[in-house]
Amino acid sequence: MDTIGQICVLLEKKKEKFNDYEKYTLEMLHCGADDIENYITQRAEIATEIDELTEEIGRICDGEANGDVFFRTASSKINYDEVPPELHPVFEAGQQVRSVANRILQSEKQVLERLESLKEEARSKIRENQNLPKIKKYLSDLGDQPTDGNLTNGKA
Repeated sequence: MDTIGQICVLLEKKKEKFNDYEKYTLEMLHCGADDIENYITQRAEIATEIDELTEEIGRICDGEANGDVFFRTASSKINYDEVPPELHPVFEAGQQVRSVANRILQSEKQVLERLESLKEEARSKIRENQNLPKIKKYLSDLGDQPTDGNLTNGKA
């Protein structure tokens, strides 16, 4: 396979990884607070895989006489009018990757807002419990227990 074909294949894989990253990012907007850590871990693994694909693209581009133009094209860091015609497929594939990455940036803002909201909610609950006298909390906890007429839990 030629260099352009190899880069396009790697860019397609990179786009798929970004799509997975986006899926987990969107899940963080709606999942339970306990599940967020799992999605953060999965996203970190995917980010590592994306970095590896970028490095592999860089190695392939380094082998070319015009390697810098190849890499900038694949990374969408070049204007279309500067792209040689033979690299147009690489440019298009790079643009597809970039569009998914831009969507993720927007979702990230929403995720950060949700995390801040969850953090503030947790702080509020902590403050609420700190202000509750211990005996009152103890009595309210006892109120949650079913009454069976015994004063002990039956183990004594």
